[in-house]
Parts: sequence; structure tokens; C-alpha cells
Amino acid sequence: MSAPTASLASILGDDELSIIDIGARGSLAGQLMPIAASVNVIGFEPDEAECTRLNAALAQQSPWRSARVLPVAVGRTAKDRDFFIAREAVLSSLLRPNPDYSESFRDQVVEVVKLDTVSLDDLYKQGVLSETIDFIKVDTQGSELEILQSGETHILPAVLAIEVEAEFAEMYAQQPRFSEIEQYLRQQGFEFLTLQPRYSYAAMHDIEATKRRMTFCDAVFMRGRAWLAALTPEERARNLTRLATLHASYGLIGEAIELVRNYDKPLEQKLRDYAQQVAQPRFRWRGRLLISALRCALNPSRRNRLLLARSALMYGNRSGERWQLQDIHKST
Repeated sequence: MSAPTASLASILGDDELSIIDIGARGSLAGQLMPIAASVNVIGFEPDEAECTRLNAALAQQSPWRSARVLPVAVGRTAKDRDFFIAREAVLSSLLRPNPDYSESFRDQVVEVVKLDTVSLDDLYKQGVLSETIDFIKVDTQGSELEILQSGETHILPAVLAIEVEAEFAEMYAQQPRFSEIEQYLRQQGFEFLTLQPRYSYAAMHDIEATKRRMTFCDAVFMRGRAWLAALTPEERARNLTRLATLHASYGLIGEAIELVRNYDKPLEQKLRDYAQQVAQPRFRWRGRLLISALRCALNPSRRNRLLLARSALMYGNRSGERWQLQDIHKST
């Protein structure tokens, strides 16, 4: 018997995904890049210069079925809100950085500007968004819960999965933390499935960097079996393939198989084929990763460190997980 040929694209088939990426600085929803040709994405980024850069890059070369980034700050609809521009642009927020969190946060704010925020529900009423958003990614430095709540009426009920940055420490003044986000999403019918942890580091004496607490994470919430069981057969058929594909995109293939087992045998087989395809190179990739690590330990040159990073990224992408090669924030 020949080896199965399966991919995320083969699981999704002729279906498409509609997603929004709120806080799109840097790049759009990378976790769905393997199926980008079947994904329609709208990004939101309040920094107009960054928004222009992203749209120019998309115009030059875009893997997405369709993609655009809008210079809109999402949140509860309000006028003239303070927006704190940080020295490190990725730390800019509607909330003031908490100086008690870290020494580096004490002089982080370089400017406070006024901007308007628009809710997800109002963006729907304006025709910017439809009611059929499958996936939301939100990373806005502390205002994530407000944003999710702003789409509770028209957007959130149809959403299948959410990736949200959530803090465990109070990095921003009076920000909601992971437990509050999890509780809210659980009330909305989502299940917490996995997270990518992020740690802060500190220099100590003659040690360059030492690991401290987990300060934030990228948490993933999705619809589960109870939600599926409550749907009509027509609604279930309309959502099942896209929901299973989103599970598989995060490496949760076993969970996806359990999800579809009682409803769609051909889809279950596609997932099993994909699981086998992913598992086949596991030992080969681990061997290459080990060789790169040993080479780097014996000779930690820049070239060997780059080879190790490349091996880690290749294995991480293939297994559906993301390797934490460098933390975004390092405290001093």
C-alpha cells in the first residue's frame, strides 16, 4: 500500500475560511499559512504606517485567497481614547504599560495620542465584516477581552476558533488576564485547548539571561463536541470541515478525529491520513535536530546556531507546533 498523501488543504477541500487578525503588526495569521490559498483575511492595525506597509507587501505578493489590512482600532465603540505609543512599537496599547511590572516598562511610553475605537458588531453593521467569521486572532497588548466582547451579538456566535494573547501578569494597568478571558469565552461556548507559553527573562550578575515566570501566552479556544451536538444536521455539515481543519492547523489532529468521528467518516479518514503523514518523518526530523544541537554545543558559531534554529523551525512547522526560539519581551 502506498503512503497516504494528505495535507491541511486536502482536509479543507473546496471549503474556505474567513478570518480576522486584530493587531496585525508584523504579519497576518501565520498559523494558517499552509492553507492560505483558501483563506480570506481582514487585518486591523491602528498604526497607519504599519498598515500601509502590510498592504504594500500583500499587493506585491500574497499567499492568501484575499487579504487586506484596515487602519482601524478595534474595541468598544468610543471617541478620543488614549493610545499609548511605546518605544517598542509592539508594546503600544490602549492601556498604559504598568511600571511596576518591569524596569523596562517605566520609560516605555513615548507619546499618548487620541484615537477612535470601533466594535466588531459595529464593523458588521457598517458592512466591513460579515456574520460568517470562522477564526479570530487578537493580539492587542491588554485589550483583547474588550475586543471579543465587542462582537458578542453579531460576530462571536458564528466563530469557530480564537487565538488570543493573554497575560498572567499585569503588564498593563488594570488589564484582564488569562482567567478572565477563559471564563468569558467558556460562557460563549468555547473550549480552551492549548497555549504557546511566553516567559520573561532577566540578567543576573554574570549570567546573561535567566528564565522568570510565564508572563503571557497565545491561547487557543475552539468549539467542541457539545457545541456540535447542539447544531442542526445542516448547521453541523456547514461547520464541521472548517472546524476540523482549524484543529489540525494547531496540531490537534486527535481532537479533530474525535470531533468528527460520529458525523463524517470520509473526513475522519482524511484526518487519519494526515496524522500518519505528519508522524512519518518524526524520527528523521528529531535526528536532524539532535545533530544540529550537538554541532552547536561543540562549536557555537553563528552558522551553527542558525542551522539549529532552522532545524527547530522546520520540525516545529511540520508537527503543527511553534517553537519558542526567542521571547518577545525580555525584562531587565
